[in-house]
Amino acid sequence: MNLPAFSASFLSAGIEFFETAAIAYAIARAGFPREAVSGTAAGLTAVFGISVLSWRSLQRIPLHFFQGCVGVMLAAVGASWIVKSIRRKQRHQRARWISDPLREDKFELQTNRFSVLNLALMAKSAAIEGLAVAIILVSIGVASRAWVEVTAAGFAALAVTITAVMLLHGRLRRIPESSIQLCTGAVLFVLGAFWLLESLSQRAR
Repeated sequence: MNLPAFSASFLSAGIEFFETAAIAYAIARAGFPREAVSGTAAGLTAVFGISVLSWRSLQRIPLHFFQGCVGVMLAAVGASWIVKSIRRKQRHQRARWISDPLREDKFELQTNRFSVLNLALMAKSAAIEGLAVAIILVSIGVASRAWVEVTAAGFAALAVTITAVMLLHGRLRRIPESSIQLCTGAVLFVLGAFWLLESLSQRAR
């Protein structure tokens, strides 16, 4: 089993899925549970379809070149997450998706009818977070060829997120998201640096 690929995939996907869950939870608590559920399903389904159609074409890219690109991307993402989480810990701040997930969106107030606006808001949010998951998982899968581990990690992260949301109903704010993001950033940075060095060593041969 490729444990580094599984760990990086699980942690990074879990972070993004929790962001989606926090936004969906906020919309549902505001009186729009149908919009939250259907919007999340629509956004993630769209991204899943695109990922399935694109991953085969990515496999045509030379492995050492793709590993180098993925290494740079993962190292950059990891470093960014490390810096953000450390700054939040120093300032005793919470991530926006925990403290106020709807702050920057035009959110429609509660009505008795189905809200297309809130449906679109949820679908957009789920698609953005799902796209981040897809980019990371597909990149790790192509670079490591550990598709079983990467796919299992993605579904496991989704299952854990759904379970956690159900068990922590009303207590999502207690999730130590900064600590989780710090650990995930470290894993992504190390894995990205490893693949970058692996790519450079293969090109030097």
